[in-house]
Amino acid sequence: NGVVYGILEDEAGLLWISSNDGLLRFDPTTEVFRRFDDTHGLQSVEFNNGAYYRAADGEMFFGGNEGFNSFFPHAIQTNAHRPPVVLTSLQKVNRELESETPLVELDEIELTHKDYVVSFEFAALDFTAPKENRYACMLEGFDEDWVELGNLNRATYTNLDPGNYTLRVRGTNSDGIWSDNELALEVHVIPPWWRTWWAYTFYGLVALAFVARYLFQQAQRNERAEEQRRTLEAQVRERTHELAERNQELQRAIQQLELASVTDSLTGLRNRRFLVNTIERDLALVHRLRRDREEHGADGPATDSLFLIFDLDGFKEVNDSYGHSAGDRVLLQVRDLLEDACRKSDSIIRWGGDEFLIVARHTDREAAERLAERLRSNVEGHVFDLGNGQTVSLSCSIGFAFYPFLSSNPRLFNWEQVMAVADRALYVAKKSGRNAWVGVYETEKTRQIEALRLMSLINERIEELVGEGKLELRTSLPDHDHLVWAWA
Repeated sequence: NGVVYGILEDEAGLLWISSNDGLLRFDPTTEVFRRFDDTHGLQSVEFNNGAYYRAADGEMFFGGNEGFNSFFPHAIQTNAHRPPVVLTSLQKVNRELESETPLVELDEIELTHKDYVVSFEFAALDFTAPKENRYACMLEGFDEDWVELGNLNRATYTNLDPGNYTLRVRGTNSDGIWSDNELALEVHVIPPWWRTWWAYTFYGLVALAFVARYLFQQAQRNERAEEQRRTLEAQVRERTHELAERNQELQRAIQQLELASVTDSLTGLRNRRFLVNTIERDLALVHRLRRDREEHGADGPATDSLFLIFDLDGFKEVNDSYGHSAGDRVLLQVRDLLEDACRKSDSIIRWGGDEFLIVARHTDREAAERLAERLRSNVEGHVFDLGNGQTVSLSCSIGFAFYPFLSSNPRLFNWEQVMAVADRALYVAKKSGRNAWVGVYETEKTRQIEALRLMSLINERIEELVGEGKLELRTSLPDHDHLVWAWA
């Protein structure tokens, strides 16, 4: 149950927890819960918030809708009875089995193909709280493992193949103690007459007769077919060659389609689909490398992945003033600048419009800042050819963050949330003057923030987090005191 009203610890270190679905006892050592409800004497399965108390002598009190319960924890004993399980009902096609032998003494049954539905009912002989008894069954020869039934004391099987099976059933008492004395019932399914050995013998004889007739007729045809065979072989060789060529063409077409599905049609760079298809594998490698470093205590190369968002400043004005063909020429030149600045192992993705994403594996902070500055300066120093003798100078804004964002809890932020942090950094760079990069890192104080609130604070109060040292912001902007933080 997801609602906890009160928690008390007894002298044995066990936790007693009140909820709106009973009273729970939790053993922190074994991590095992035991649930108590009104069948164990509770005033009700619902308790009230704050209505719990432990007296000096160890007696505990819990209040609920119908009053309160008081008890000494050491006096609450576990029902140790291991109940035997017996068969209480057996139905074939919804009709009760007629047998001179009592069901509790029955050790085997025989079914025919007409008994296509068979149901077994059983009971664990513990009557403390029968509704709390649980069951598990397995039909050996049919089930691969035990089937947990909960408190359902019935198992039904349909259309069993002919053969020998063993139905095994075990049960628990009201405290979940499993029985030692299981129910075991041999089940023999007799095949119909058309599936008996003599029927198969008849089928075999008939088949042999057909084969003999076929062979006789085939021998007569062989002489006429010999000439046709040579002609057909030549046709088959020709056809096989054609099919092989078409198959190769088809394979090439499939490979081209697969490549096109993960490639941006304009720039030839990777697209969002490529990232979605590959990112989980890349991040799994990050976690494995981090784990290896922690286990072996080695410094080694960097293991984290950089998410860097690149946005071209002034691109909309190029499209509006010179047309989309000029804008396309600019994007192709940006592609070349990105490829020149990045490593072969980095993934360059056109994220949309004039926005690009770079995922750089095995990168540290210094390398990330060098890459960001290299991109910024390359774009600033490049003269973009718009065609027809026209040129323009542009700049870019960059934001980046690392995965994992929190080294103390690497799996807390997924890659999309790290992207959101990088996008927040990009916003600060763009609104604070453009032609700049901004990176956001964790600090030792970041761990003091409640994890679930951290993402919201980055969006709404990032300036305070940086000022308090709970986040570190690195930027190429010289004037840190006039950074623009608030969303427009």
